[in-house]
Amino acid sequence: MSEKNILLIVEGEKREKDFFERISETFGLEFTIFSFQTNIYSLYNRLKKYDFNADIVGVLKELNLKKSETNFLNKRFAYVYLIFDFDIQHNSQHGVFDKDELKKNLDQIKEMATYFDNETDPTIGKLYINFPMFESYRDIDSFDDFSFKDRVCKLSELKLYKAKTGNRKIANIRISALSKTNIEQIACLNVMKLNYLVNGTFSFPFFNDYQLISLLELLKHEESHVLSGFVSVINTSSLFIIDYFGNKHDYYNALTSGLIS
Repeated sequence: MSEKNILLIVEGEKREKDFFERISETFGLEFTIFSFQTNIYSLYNRLKKYDFNADIVGVLKELNLKKSETNFLNKRFAYVYLIFDFDIQHNSQHGVFDKDELKKNLDQIKEMATYFDNETDPTIGKLYINFPMFESYRDIDSFDDFSFKDRVCKLSELKLYKAKTGNRKIANIRISALSKTNIEQIACLNVMKLNYLVNGTFSFPFFNDYQLISLLELLKHEESHVLSGFVSVINTSSLFIIDYFGNKHDYYNALTSGLIS
């Protein structure tokens, strides 16, 4: 895989970029990072105009971009990843969560997940959704905080979530200070949480089984939670390093066996 041909399309301008720039530094990867600066539903509406039959990079070029942004989007990308928040509260008014509106949001994200499932096709890409938002990466008090298994966020408390995670012990560690091991530990917690939400077991699945778990399958489980008034906390974008390195040179097996230091 050519590290110089990776495009990351992120929702925010700050924290997501900082996190993946830290991955770049600690794992020796090179990214082009593009900030979309609005939520996933805005991207959905742009793609829906083309019935999802559009080049994602071409859609980005339709935005009111700076010349520098247009220039780096003119590169040839071999791998494309999209990183967005769940934002299930989209179009909710004053904390009132209408189930029909929630279902509409869920259906749109599921449609996105069905389409964006191939990072090796640069016209499409692979979608990561963070539940309820990117700050879920720090919703832990230690790097082996197994209570993360049952961590949820009530819909009624979504507006408080970012501040709440800022009170977690891990939030005291700046992104720029996260070590390679720290990033891997965050990924490991989220692998186990993914397996728990989809398969009911808070443990590491075999690599082949992990590869079978799709974002769409996770969304189906989150849907039942949302309609019950909460979101199960999980940061799927932290799984990027696992998807990128896979089990080449036994990476996944070593990582999930605690052999990497």
